[in-house]
Amino acid sequence: MSATVLVDGNNIGNAHNSANRLTSNGMQVQAIFGMVRTMRNLLEKIPGSDPIVLWDGRAQWRYDLFPEYKSNRKDENSSPADQERRAAYRAQQPLIVEGISYLGITQMTDKKGEADDLAGFLVRSASRPMVLMTADQDWLQLVNRTTVWYDPISDRKVSLKNFAEFTGFVDARSFLQAKALQGDRSDCIPGTGKLGEKRVPQFLLDHNSVEQFLAKVDAGEHPLKYVYEKNLASPEGRAIFERNMKLMNLLDAPRPLNENLQIIKRPLDRDGFYDFCCRFNFLSILNDFDRFIQPFERA
Repeated sequence: MSATVLVDGNNIGNAHNSANRLTSNGMQVQAIFGMVRTMRNLLEKIPGSDPIVLWDGRAQWRYDLFPEYKSNRKDENSSPADQERRAAYRAQQPLIVEGISYLGITQMTDKKGEADDLAGFLVRSASRPMVLMTADQDWLQLVNRTTVWYDPISDRKVSLKNFAEFTGFVDARSFLQAKALQGDRSDCIPGTGKLGEKRVPQFLLDHNSVEQFLAKVDAGEHPLKYVYEKNLASPEGRAIFERNMKLMNLLDAPRPLNENLQIIKRPLDRDGFYDFCCRFNFLSILNDFDRFIQPFERA
């Protein structure tokens, strides 16, 4: 079945950057090599698909809403090993863009938004089936009747059929609310307090949604017995939840403006891609180049 495949560029690129180190002319190139092969594997796995690689811009509105957002990713707050890994990936990322462009793959960046936001916008405006190619579980909130989540690193797929089994939540809305309650340590976003991974599924199962829980509290129908209930029901807890929903809800992220969109879409350039592989000594591709390039020619 043909589908639009939204590829989380930096997520997949960073995963390949953490794989076994490859070097060429003194430079790490494992992320470049891994992304190129991932694009080929995608076209082999989903014939007739239309891949779009999404890249991150800077969503300044999130930092304005919560200044500590992703503060753990600053070099001064990172270990030397993390700093080295990030520097290696930063050097490779523009070359990934170049290499993929020779293969005729569409790439898109919103200068004022993240790849996550672009994915949310494209899903909510989709007119055909979608595949979300990422290891980022934040994108699970976008799963719907015609959209599936796929992690190529672990070869895991999530649709509505196995959503509850995989996530522990009945639907995407409950999954999103759980994240807003718990917070997100990887992005330095705190939760409402005392509602962790073990407790929050039962809380949402008992109350259906945060809105219904708060409505019962406000109507005097639910006495507050536990610390996590008191935290959430407090003015501070409500404000944290509302803020986190704004930060995390990809379907409600600001619509990208045309003047901020950068789109790369070029015809397949066999010679350009061959020279690119020669530059980095990708012998496994060069030694079987005609077979490697076939899926891109068919696309």
